[in-house]
Amino acid sequence: MPNLWHLKPIGYMTSVFHHKNGTPRQPAICTHAQGSITIEKAVFNNPEHSLEDLDNFSHVWIMFLFHKNNNAHTKAKVKPPRLDGRRVGVFSTRSPYRPNAIGLTLAAVDKIQGATIFLKGIDILDGTPILDIKPYIPDYDVPVTMVTKSDQYLKTESQRPDPTDISLQEDKSVANSISNPCLLKGSRSLETGENQPSSSEVDIEKTNDENSGGIVFSGSKQSNTSENSVNTDESITTCNKQSMVNQQHGDEGEVTLDTLSSSLLSDFTETKHSDNSDVKTADWIRKVRKLRVRFTPTATEQLRRFSSDSPDSNFRLNLFSCVGDVEAAIQEVLNEDPRSVYRRQKCRDSLYFFSIDIVHVTCWFDDVTAEVVRIQPVTFVPQCS
Repeated sequence: MPNLWHLKPIGYMTSVFHHKNGTPRQPAICTHAQGSITIEKAVFNNPEHSLEDLDNFSHVWIMFLFHKNNNAHTKAKVKPPRLDGRRVGVFSTRSPYRPNAIGLTLAAVDKIQGATIFLKGIDILDGTPILDIKPYIPDYDVPVTMVTKSDQYLKTESQRPDPTDISLQEDKSVANSISNPCLLKGSRSLETGENQPSSSEVDIEKTNDENSGGIVFSGSKQSNTSENSVNTDESITTCNKQSMVNQQHGDEGEVTLDTLSSSLLSDFTETKHSDNSDVKTADWIRKVRKLRVRFTPTATEQLRRFSSDSPDSNFRLNLFSCVGDVEAAIQEVLNEDPRSVYRRQKCRDSLYFFSIDIVHVTCWFDDVTAEVVRIQPVTFVPQCS
């Protein structure tokens, strides 16, 4: 039987990050980081067809392999950098060292050209095998919570008028006009056939709302006019419905038929996007210490030598279009302190190195500051080139 779980890359990431050092731990950290994926022709005869219509979405999910993991065995507990050595379960972290070395990242779509999708805000190394691309859809990807209307319903029930109340009996004609599409401004007596004024002096005026495409009811106090109406037992229920509508929209508010039906005929449950305590994360996730980033005058001068059209290939940017984006990306990486726990604890006085695009960065840290002291092309650094 063939192996149904064989995974074939659909392409490989071209990224500004070529080494683990300095690569953001999450995509949101470095929004200026750029990269691209070209769909392999071995996957589709017409790979450009697979990306059609994807530009209708602003973001995509990318599934990939942590192809540079060097661990022979995975552990049930790991040490996230933010916990300074404390161990937690691997499935409560985004650690790359997992039983199956599969990564997931959310990236912004910059543009699509043929079989290549250009991305921003990535945290993926250059050459990473890409397994899949899926559109980001907030309606499905943002956590939602079911909110019951039971309490609201019970409260509404307790506030409904008593059907035995004589004032309710007097208002039957008004309530009936809500359920009658003819929308009366008065009522006609069953016995005499003559127009009778409403005791509540409330008229329901029918107007056409072209914007909503429905009928709008607006309460007002005007003189009564003659229309046909018949009082039935259903008027009590309708009056109760009107009471609910008044509670939700106010006595003078406007209510469309669609709003009326959706408010009264639902099963009293609704879903909503959760932006409060209904969605929770571990406390240590939110306790992020931001570092202040400073460039020395020398480093600033060195950075200005780079450009996307430099005549010197050593200083010619590959993926960044301008040196300003490079500077912003360096700041975003250092803001979050990219050092491992070991480097923070055991190598406090050591210089830290990382590269982004063709730029090699040398910096040092104190408790609150990351200072860039030198910037040079990666071709000038033997271990990088």
